Amino acid sequence: MTRSAANQGIDLLRVLSTKVTVPSPLNAPVEKPTAHGVVEVWADRIVIHGSGIVPSRELPLSPPRASL
Repeated sequence: MTRSAANQGIDLLRVLSTKVTVPSPLNAPVEKPTAHGVVEVWADRIVIHGSGIVPSRELPLSPPRASL
């Protein structure tokens, strides 16, 4: 059986509440003019594969809290 729509909504909110700030392409130096990345969203983490001035990083997600 698949997860309920309510549980999927909770997972989506958990991902959306994670904030990430990345460098602006306007700040990229002439010698390294790229500023982009690819984002992978997994059940337990968000992985950013950066290129140019955007750093690569892995952000762990905490498990969902039990509802009251």
